[in-house]
Amino acid sequence: MDLKIFKRGSNVLFLSSVLLLTTPLFSKEYFVSKDGSDLNSGDVSNSAFATLQKGISILKAGDILTILPGDYQENIAAQISGLPDKPITIRAARPGTVSISGCIDAAKDSFRKHGDARFTYECDIDLKLQGVAEKNTLISYKSAPSIIDVEDTVSSYFHDETVQKLYIHTSNSSAPEKHNIVFFNNPEHGLIFTAPKGEKTVHDVIVDGLAFSGFLSKFQAPLPGGGSRWGLYFVEPERCIVRNCISFLNGGGIGMVRPKDCLIENCVSYGISTPFNSSGGNFICYTPGENTIERNNIAYASDRNGIRFYGGGTKNCFISNNISWGCEAGEIWIKGGDNSTGKIENNVSIGMIAMYGPAANVNNNFSNYISFHPTTSANDSNIQTSRTPVKTVEEFADPVNLDYRPQSDSKFRKTLPDGKDRGPYQYKDDVFFISSKGDDNAEGTSVKKAWKTIARALKNLKSGQSIYILPGKYDGDLNIKASGPLTLSSRGYGIVEISGKINISGVSDIKIRGIASKGINVSNCKNIELTNCIVRNGQDGLLVKNTEGLHVSHNIFADCAVSGIAVEKSSMIEISSNILSGNKKSAVKIDSHSATTLYSDYNSFFNNNTSCFNLDNTPFSLEEWKKSTGMEGHSIEVKPEFAGNSISNTFAFNGNGKFAAAIGPFHQFRQNKKDLEIIGPFIHSTSATTANIEWWTNIGNCSTELEWGETADCKNKAGNMFYGSAYHAVSLTGLQPGKTYFYRVTSKREPREYHSNPELGEQDRKKIREGVKSGVRTFETLKADLPSLTYHVAVNGSDTQDGSSLNRAFQTIRYAASKVKPGDTVIIHGGKYSESIPVRATGRKEKPITFTAAEGEKVLLDGKNQTLPCSFLLPEKSFINLNGFYLHDFYPNLPNSGIIIIGGENININRCLYDGRSATYTPPFIYANACKDLTVRNCVWTHAFHGTSFWKCPNLRIENCVLYMNQINSVFAYNLPEEKMILSHNIYVDNTAMKYRNPVVNVWQIECVEDEYNCYFMRKGEEKPLYGYNRIGGKIIEGGNKMTWKEFTEAFGQGKTSFFANPGMKIIKEILTFKGDDWESINQKNKIEEYKYNEKEKTFSPIDFEDFLSSNPKCMKAGDGRPIGLDPAAFKIQ
Repeated sequence: MDLKIFKRGSNVLFLSSVLLLTTPLFSKEYFVSKDGSDLNSGDVSNSAFATLQKGISILKAGDILTILPGDYQENIAAQISGLPDKPITIRAARPGTVSISGCIDAAKDSFRKHGDARFTYECDIDLKLQGVAEKNTLISYKSAPSIIDVEDTVSSYFHDETVQKLYIHTSNSSAPEKHNIVFFNNPEHGLIFTAPKGEKTVHDVIVDGLAFSGFLSKFQAPLPGGGSRWGLYFVEPERCIVRNCISFLNGGGIGMVRPKDCLIENCVSYGISTPFNSSGGNFICYTPGENTIERNNIAYASDRNGIRFYGGGTKNCFISNNISWGCEAGEIWIKGGDNSTGKIENNVSIGMIAMYGPAANVNNNFSNYISFHPTTSANDSNIQTSRTPVKTVEEFADPVNLDYRPQSDSKFRKTLPDGKDRGPYQYKDDVFFISSKGDDNAEGTSVKKAWKTIARALKNLKSGQSIYILPGKYDGDLNIKASGPLTLSSRGYGIVEISGKINISGVSDIKIRGIASKGINVSNCKNIELTNCIVRNGQDGLLVKNTEGLHVSHNIFADCAVSGIAVEKSSMIEISSNILSGNKKSAVKIDSHSATTLYSDYNSFFNNNTSCFNLDNTPFSLEEWKKSTGMEGHSIEVKPEFAGNSISNTFAFNGNGKFAAAIGPFHQFRQNKKDLEIIGPFIHSTSATTANIEWWTNIGNCSTELEWGETADCKNKAGNMFYGSAYHAVSLTGLQPGKTYFYRVTSKREPREYHSNPELGEQDRKKIREGVKSGVRTFETLKADLPSLTYHVAVNGSDTQDGSSLNRAFQTIRYAASKVKPGDTVIIHGGKYSESIPVRATGRKEKPITFTAAEGEKVLLDGKNQTLPCSFLLPEKSFINLNGFYLHDFYPNLPNSGIIIIGGENININRCLYDGRSATYTPPFIYANACKDLTVRNCVWTHAFHGTSFWKCPNLRIENCVLYMNQINSVFAYNLPEEKMILSHNIYVDNTAMKYRNPVVNVWQIECVEDEYNCYFMRKGEEKPLYGYNRIGGKIIEGGNKMTWKEFTEAFGQGKTSFFANPGMKIIKEILTFKGDDWESINQKNKIEEYKYNEKEKTFSPIDFEDFLSSNPKCMKAGDGRPIGLDPAAFKIQ
């Protein structure tokens, strides 16, 4: 049989003719096809171009580019514009069938265990690798600096280009074959629009129905793009529209810079991740913006933002009718500048909704942004589940399936002053419920008032209704005889089983979801959707006749007596992401007429006799069908392991479906949970009075808890409940020599959630978490301490040496940190060290452990292009001294920072310089959680996002430091009033210019602050708010508040020894000022003059401690005789 007519490039001829009917008169239409050639004319589908770049490059005002189904491995730069009455349109021939990709799938058998590693796997790779991700979890791996870092870090990779090997640690520490691994190999934008030559904007362009995936840069990318790479990006767009598009697993989703009169609607974005653009995310419009709308979009599962306007203010910009969840940096928000005419309305957020900036609350009743933890009030039209402790399943139609229409008895009904319902949707009598425990005499308008039988729901079925059936078993057939739009769906994650068949005849616009039956018959219909349905042991699983427009996705058709799917005399059929297994004659039986417009891909076929496809009674195996038609290029052959109607080997199907979804039943709103396991615990080392215990969990973001004692009941507790990681360590001090102790460890999932409502944050601490304990084990302390040693580290050393001298130095600080014991000193010699350094033993009061730079030598702890989470990691360690280091360029997201401290006590950080100057955001100098008696002395930190970040650190001392122009603030502290933070003899220089309104010190409770002998050098002088806070006198301040120095001294009677003055430092002669709020007038000077940016070299000039010494006599000797700022004596500077 001649199958040429069914080849991928021509099997949409019918569709193309349909599209031509909607093509404006006199415009030109061009085509792109996987089977095309850039030498073709492109003006008919069977003479299509091969690349989008070619097709887009010739477009003029009014033209249309239609892209035929396929996966296009390219990136496109477009400099085109249409006209207001003749826009350029770039569209998929069939929405959801065109993917523009910058990644490739890894072969399941390509990985092998790396040596004796617990968690690290390796493979050979010959790519210019930009990143690694899991399609089944939507997690992008973080780049690690070495193989040993991969072993300790879930979701990480190390690419050794010299030997062309890749090393990975999966998201749950399981083998790679349990995941769907993808390699990013394109460091450009998927599709970027910039203004044509001679024009200021790109205007009048429509992008419709395309998908973008796999665009990411391993390093910070040049502009445009904010340091990242996006699926779809517009620079200076005007009257541009993006609709029905999908972006997943990119550095950025869909972005616009300074949009005017633009629209992003009906799009989906997820799995967005990059270290280089913390203001980016799924749907981002960088402002100023005007008359631009983001509506009816879905954003989820990203480590960046959901949906936002960000930057310099908005004019008539709206975020409306969107849904966002699982975006770590925030869900829905407008931030920066004047947003008095902006609106956030009718959205659903499982997380933060916020409107920030001056006058932001005029239309929305949002509080202005004050602190690191905004406490914003949601507009009454929005649902913000992190704000209100609501059980959404009891209030709304079906939150699992993203339907947030209220049930008739929802507590959100009629609660507004005008009698309207609170939330994005007003109640209508169009949603009904069926439950096996229901009553057919009930109203059927809520779960509590559900009907009992499907027959009752079908009795008065009308267009516009949605019927939700609660999981369970129901008798009879499901006969659909009314046209839609209509939806009949299982509710939630469960399965609805009916004893009969689903019969749909002579109707249109019907959606059926989540129902298991004896078979599905569709005849003489239009526009039918079948998703998440199951047919097993029927005749034909799905029988389709004389139907136009049928979308069949994420279903199971298995063990049927004839075919899984049979199609006759139909058109515009899509079969994608289905499981077809064990059907006796064929998986899919189809006639020539129906095959002409068939789209079929991303399915799983197994043991369907010898006939995967049957075309006009001619059988084809899967490989024969692929070769003959060009379809099913992404389909697989995997056996499903059934447990009733469920599948136990879901890992084999997750991520293999279209757009990284699952093959088989699938929900967008989902959680990928794996049983929590502990590996260990292990005793790393002991001394006479200390013990260092370590363990790993198979997933990250788990708590670290230790129980121990002299008896097996382990009555003592140690560790940190609220620090999440996969590597866990606790050190014990004050033990007795030569004694046996008992211990066991516990780790729990999700140690902390973040809420815009602080009261929910407090409640979060009390939640019972899923956890796992180890068995009880024992260790014995040494009878006497071993002698204290001094180790040396040098860049030209070797970790095979003993480290006893410079000539026998170790090469890595990390290795030295694994060898130390109480009383030891590590001398690090000059050079650059790109390492994360977990300190694996604790010191004690009389025998601290010291890491110090060699006298007179410069030691740079480098974050390797923002790929490292930190330099030193101190997990539950005490009596540690860190001295004399320069730090730079670490991964930006908290808790990442230059130095991470979790628990412990008596940590001293001296003479360190943290240089956060970068083209993008940088993390704090120090992140510390629950560390007692932490002292930071004679240090400098600059351009850190939150200069330093402290959480519940009592007796925290920051003294003789210079806090120079950090980004948001210089110090953040989440301390209780009794957990004092002493700020003494420091020099504070104002924030970066654009953040001049922010206080330099931000605290949760203002009473924790003790201020003495500090010098403040601020752009607005004493008008500057120095302290931001969220509680005072135990009372929560909604939205936070600020205090000037005068207000602080009057309120608390302290800080009177501090003053405002120019400290006379070499780095800055005078601070830049401006009138009113016009910070933009000095923005470039701020970068060049105050941050010492060399425009010619495109780099920042070197800085050192000498640049921050004060020459102001008032600072050189304060009222108590001590210097303010750096103490010259500590640096042996006269």
